[in-house]
Amino acid sequence: MVGIVDVAKKEIVSTKTILVVVPDFTNPFFSKVFRGIEAVAVTNGYQVILGDTGNDLEREKWFLNLLHQKSRWNGFINCRSGCSNH
Repeated sequence: MVGIVDVAKKEIVSTKTILVVVPDFTNPFFSKVFRGIEAVAVTNGYQVILGDTGNDLEREKWFLNLLHQKSRWNGFINCRSGCSNH
């Protein structure tokens, strides 16, 4: 089981949450990818949170920092800003 370890209780707590970060959600390629991820995740009882970097590397780093600061994710999917749909 993947999840957060609650140090006080020393047990694993599943958040059933996946963070998906894309460079440009308005790009039809990334919106289709996100919809596919979300469909599979929801079917399996997960919630999905979308992060849009706007093709900004600093914003991408911010999401990665968020990932490390808040261990509330069971999964993380990142398509880097330099990623292409070709």
